[in-house]
Amino acid sequence: MIREKFKYILNQVSIASKRHSLPRVMVNSIPKSGTNLLKNIVATVPNMSVCGDVSLAAQRYDSVERIAYIRSSIGKSKPGCIYTGHIPFSEEIHSWLSEQKLKHIFLYRDPRDVTVSIYHYIMKEKTPRHAYYDMFSKFGSDHVRLMKVISGFGGGEKEYRNSPEEIPSIKLAYESYESWMNRPDVLAVRYEDLIGPARIQTVESILKFIEVNYSIDLLSKINSEGYNPKKSHTFRDGVSGGWKNEYKLEHIDAFRRVFSDEQLALWGYTWED
Repeated sequence: MIREKFKYILNQVSIASKRHSLPRVMVNSIPKSGTNLLKNIVATVPNMSVCGDVSLAAQRYDSVERIAYIRSSIGKSKPGCIYTGHIPFSEEIHSWLSEQKLKHIFLYRDPRDVTVSIYHYIMKEKTPRHAYYDMFSKFGSDHVRLMKVISGFGGGEKEYRNSPEEIPSIKLAYESYESWMNRPDVLAVRYEDLIGPARIQTVESILKFIEVNYSIDLLSKINSEGYNPKKSHTFRDGVSGGWKNEYKLEHIDAFRRVFSDEQLALWGYTWED
């Protein structure tokens, strides 16, 4: 009995020691860019776990309110913790996340695929309904819903506004996150690289960035468990280039009016993709 208790105590001490050396990770993304996929990949690392979510930061367009929400939601970060969220850029938020010693990964996706994924997710048959369901129901058709996600609705057509009464245009949404792309202490990851032929190299770059020792066994585990769509309640199809099946000429014209070809190229995409 004493021997077993001693072994248990040693095991707990070992776990605590390993956890103390683990990173603190912030998985930040543009909505519908694969947040849960990346979270599940990082959570496959032994002793890493999800500790909080700050996705509602995207709905707080007052900068003071947004940073206060993030601080109260995350609190004092701990080793081994993964935090997820949709956090538009600000210098103050960037500084605070750095002070928390968070390994910050920024995930983004082809904005055309994001527009399609957004309206499908909002209109998904589920309980409870999405907070924006009533607004999108009033648009009448999927054709119009997609147009509204592209062009914005209400005050969101002219400035970043995100609430159950108004949504930002896809241009304004992406501009609010754009500055995360060139921060030296932030790892920017393309969703398409995470699911495409370069997925293993991309996962390796993530593990190196968060300073986790990894092996072939861990990569194999991530490939089998981290990519399991059953672990994501928001997963629909996760394909790249699915926008081509839904965009009509009107949607393409609307997108190019608000989101220039130059801006699209800045994010690494073209109309030939």
